[in-house]
Amino acid sequence: MFNFFCDSCATNNSFGYFYSCRYATGADVTGHSVLIHDYYSREANNPIHLTVDTTLSEGKLSWKAFTSCSFGVPGKNTGTMFTPCKVEIVCYAPEQVGLKLAQQTKHNKQ
Repeated sequence: MFNFFCDSCATNNSFGYFYSCRYATGADVTGHSVLIHDYYSREANNPIHLTVDTTLSEGKLSWKAFTSCSFGVPGKNTGTMFTPCKVEIVCYAPEQVGLKLAQQTKHNKQ
């Protein structure tokens, strides 16, 4: 899929990834985040971890972004700490209409 993206959008660069978990509470970092981030760190330099709350637990579609850094005692096992980043959603009007419509389906009983 990534190779297809590179072929079709040669001028765009991948700088991160997104993660949505059915069992996560909101758009926060979960225990799976470190594993996923480790995988994508091999593909991109300092990737951005974007979480999306697809359950609309806050009543709207929530987005949070994080970068990571290693920490620990020199010569010992290191851990990963996620630091929040500012997220600004920029989209075209038709995309915004689609997002609003998708959010309204949470309250639709059909």
